[in-house]
Amino acid sequence: MVAIGWGSTRFADSDSKKLLKVTLNRLGFDQCQRAIAFSDIDQLPRGVENRLQICAGSNEAKDTCSGDSGGPLLAYHPDYPCMYTVIGITSYGIGCGIPGQPGIYTRVYNYIDWIRINVWGQR
Repeated sequence: MVAIGWGSTRFADSDSKKLLKVTLNRLGFDQCQRAIAFSDIDQLPRGVENRLQICAGSNEAKDTCSGDSGGPLLAYHPDYPCMYTVIGITSYGIGCGIPGQPGIYTRVYNYIDWIRINVWGQR
């Protein structure tokens, strides 16, 4: 998976002047819950909601950060190697670039009907 954005590359740093991308790994639900179990992140009072959210990160210091929120999380298209599919929207995380601490992304799939109606006027 790939996330792109104009955000900072370190916590509390200024936003980037160029578009950046980061390659991330999807974490399974249990792995994600363990990774965030000891965080005090206010947005996750009950942990990650697997049906609504995607957990992605890296064991290296790679992550989305402040200024990237609202940007896309992309998956490689299985049939066309040069094409991507938007699967998530950058939401929040625990710091930035902390190895083993995933970012949380909103699943786009759950909002496709809303997008069709409100963006494209389709019913």
